[in-house]
Amino acid sequence: MFSFSKSKSPLTHFIYSVLVLLAVSCGSEESETDNNEPSLNSSDIQISIPENAVLTDSNITVDLPDDITVNLVNVYLDEDLLDTFSSPPYQFSIDTNTYVEGNHQLKIEVLFQNEVIGSRVLNVKVDNSGPILSLEGIQENQKICGTRLIVPDITDEFSNVSKVEVFLDNEPVATFENTSSHSFNLNAENFALGNNVLKFVMEDDLGNTAADSLNILIARKVLDLNIPDGFIRTGTEKLHAILSDADGNNIDYAIHSSGKAETLTLCTSTEMTNNTEYILSFVDDFDSQIFNFYVYGNLSKMIVGDEISLSPRSSPTSANFVDLTLPDYEDGFYVRASTPWSSMIYYNDTFSGHYSTNFTISELGFEKVFIMYYNRDLGRSYQWAFIEDLSSRTSLNAEDFNSLDVIHDFLTVNGTSQSPFLSIYGFESENHFNTMSGHMLYWNSSLNSINNNDYSYANIFDHTIYSLKVSNYGIDGAGAPPKSVTVPGQTISYQFQNDNISFNGIPNYQVGRVRLSNFDDAHINMEFIFDGQATDIAVPKLPEGIFPSKVTDVFENGSLETVQGLAENYENVNNYEEYISKIFVPSIPFYIVSPKRERIFYSNVGPSLLPIHEFPFFERL
Repeated sequence: MFSFSKSKSPLTHFIYSVLVLLAVSCGSEESETDNNEPSLNSSDIQISIPENAVLTDSNITVDLPDDITVNLVNVYLDEDLLDTFSSPPYQFSIDTNTYVEGNHQLKIEVLFQNEVIGSRVLNVKVDNSGPILSLEGIQENQKICGTRLIVPDITDEFSNVSKVEVFLDNEPVATFENTSSHSFNLNAENFALGNNVLKFVMEDDLGNTAADSLNILIARKVLDLNIPDGFIRTGTEKLHAILSDADGNNIDYAIHSSGKAETLTLCTSTEMTNNTEYILSFVDDFDSQIFNFYVYGNLSKMIVGDEISLSPRSSPTSANFVDLTLPDYEDGFYVRASTPWSSMIYYNDTFSGHYSTNFTISELGFEKVFIMYYNRDLGRSYQWAFIEDLSSRTSLNAEDFNSLDVIHDFLTVNGTSQSPFLSIYGFESENHFNTMSGHMLYWNSSLNSINNNDYSYANIFDHTIYSLKVSNYGIDGAGAPPKSVTVPGQTISYQFQNDNISFNGIPNYQVGRVRLSNFDDAHINMEFIFDGQATDIAVPKLPEGIFPSKVTDVFENGSLETVQGLAENYENVNNYEEYISKIFVPSIPFYIVSPKRERIFYSNVGPSLLPIHEFPFFERL
């Protein structure tokens, strides 16, 4: 019988030793591999474009450290896998046209043995559209005349604007390259009248292009209106200027509301020769409640020229109210104070009303109040007072009035038995005289024939004017009233229908006037001034969207009616053209050129002529 012992043979020992060595060797290799697995920081991954770069079609390169071993590099834009690399160079490009414009994320992932060992995310932008145009101060279908500075705002959200080309109806106007300023002057005189397309072709530095355009109306200047400083009260008044053709159709309009000196330019987009007739209307707009239209017809470039400079005028900025007693008042006496911006009268045992001392142009204002005091039926009863700081007073006494420096005179009237009307005004200075800002010195609606039509006024001012009316005849002028007046016995006639005024004037009377009013709203009045030999005058149409409905409804519903009409004859003026060039265009009171003005009138509302504003001034004669 055989038996085995537990001791090992030499061969067995050898085999066992080899197996142990192999096991140790394999374990050692696995441990070494685990310990040498590569890793990357985000900063180790270099990308050839910066943070927030705008993507282009150029190649983008990714660089990794030289001592790193990787299996794969993946490139993503947002969630899209763009490219995969197993070995360098890691270079790729992106078709940006397949992505929406805006912000995106470029991501680089580095893998070793299918494991991400490092990544980097870069914010980038896609720009696949051209620059954007914004134009302030110019609108679609806007009228452009003269030389206009165009200031476009051209921007690109993600890129730089590299080139801008401007065209007007395909004609080059301006070109800009690599600049942020794209302003240019557009001279309308160089282009055809009428509708034109102003086009901007813009390119950014990626080659993206865009075009934008707007329609404009190329026009020619008819005239400039120079408005002086302080011409209106800001926030209370506006001045509208309306240019119409001879038939009353609107051509252009402008509005002055700043109260600061400025030039308004009126233009036409149709051909107009030097002899083409037009109508120019000024509208004094008081707080959108009172509208006084002054409509000048039969004008042309030949007559007017290319500019009108309105005269300075002053408006009050505040008012004082008075209510005074007159302890020494005598029955039958007339007590009154009046300027264009003050009115006080004695009534019901008090002298009350308002006056102003603060004005938009101080040198054209009034610091004192002139008060007349007289009995119309008593000759040489005239007294006057010239008082400063009237609002501090509670009464006026006999010692406040003066009978010195008074002119007493008489007026002889021929050709009628009617009693004449007479008013006289005095001016504190040359400036006041030149801007028709005076004090009323005398006012009598009916001189007393029993007293030989006597009148009186204070002789304390260097300059005076008067206004005299009797029957259908009137005389206005500078200096003292005439000693006698003869009513010529001539007449005028006029009609208003179908938005047209027909007028029959008087030979050699240069200027015609007709007033239209809305009898339901006494605050809407139109004063037409035209060639006294003209027979037909159109009523201008209103521009849309400028006036409130209370005004437009009057025009649209034909609610205007005739009030009065008159023919005017100016001394030293031969015809209407001279009236326009010597008085209207330089915007001066008529009496500076013409010492005397005659009027023949007819009224639809009464026997006498209603006072008429002498635009641009506030005085009424």
